Amino acid sequence: MTSSPDKKSLSERDICTKYITPAIVSGGWDVQVQLRENVYLTKGRVIVRGKLVTRGKAKFADYVLCFKPNMPLAIVEAKDNQQSVGAGMQQALEYAEMIEVPFVFSSNGDGFLFHDCTGQSPKVEQALSLEQFPSRRALAAVLRLEGHHSGDGAARLPGLLLGRHRPRSAVLPGECRQPRDRGRCQRARPALARDGY
Repeated sequence: MTSSPDKKSLSERDICTKYITPAIVSGGWDVQVQLRENVYLTKGRVIVRGKLVTRGKAKFADYVLCFKPNMPLAIVEAKDNQQSVGAGMQQALEYAEMIEVPFVFSSNGDGFLFHDCTGQSPKVEQALSLEQFPSRRALAAVLRLEGHHSGDGAARLPGLLLGRHRPRSAVLPGECRQPRDRGRCQRARPALARDGY
């Protein structure tokens, strides 16, 4: 009988394969249509020094969960098990702002830390076990995407899910309206996100 490896010795990729992906799938997400892994968000900042041009580190999200193809709904940032469950939250929030998604998760394979940027959930941030990962339907219900007025909810989809061209002043119902220097959802958006890259 073989014993399972110590979770602390597993790499981030192993944590994704053995714990995070199965939790997302058991939440009812379709791996073929609604889940994308290692999604590159930027190619890296261009750094020019004299005649030398290099690129900085590329930014990519470990998981992007979609309401339907090309309509991102959530970001999941994975870390290895030597870090805390919420260790990837700040990074995931930055990525969520870049592609304008309302839900953010961080995980180290022990559970999830869930952050709702819309303010529609009872708590903005809450810890979830691996078995409690929300379904697409549950997240859509928070945004009222699947409802009585349209077949699949696409007509009621908030502007941030329809693309990157939401006016900077546009605010979702219940979204933080405090000055940008207060609260996690209101940090200044990176220049790349503003420019549509």
